Order: sequence, then structure tokens, then C-alpha cells
Amino acid sequence: MLNEPCNGFGEFIQVSRELKNLSVEMLADQLGVSKVMVERLEKELLYPSHSLIMKLSNVLDVDEIKLINFIWCENKKCGNLA
Repeated sequence: MLNEPCNGFGEFIQVSRELKNLSVEMLADQLGVSKVMVERLEKELLYPSHSLIMKLSNVLDVDEIKLINFIWCENKKCGNLA
């Protein structure tokens, strides 16, 4: 696992959710977590575990390895999913 969580991953989760036309509640249901947990992820108050990253990857249709590298990076300002 890399050192620091990246700044901006919460916004990425929120934008990805919105692009899939999912409400916070709908995403929470699909992930099997609470609405509060999704809100905390989007505000970067909570960092996802590997198992939650796997679920996010599936629900948001994002490559798991790219998502891991986007969330947990060596440089706190990273966030390039390309």
C-alpha cells in the first residue's frame, strides 16, 4: 500500500456517482454501506478499505488498480486516473 491518500478522490467518487445517475442512497445500497459512509468518502473524511475499493470499482465501472492508485498515492496531490 502506498503512503498517503490523494486529495481529490472524494470528488472523483462523487462525480462518478453522478455520471451514473446514482444518488448517495443508491450508491450506498449497491456498496452495502450506509449513506453516511458514502457522504464521508465523498468529503474525504473516510478512506476506503481494499474491499470497498473493489466494490466501488464494480459499481462505478472504473478499473480497480487505477482506482487504488488514484486513492492511495505517493504524492498527496496526485489524482490522474488516465
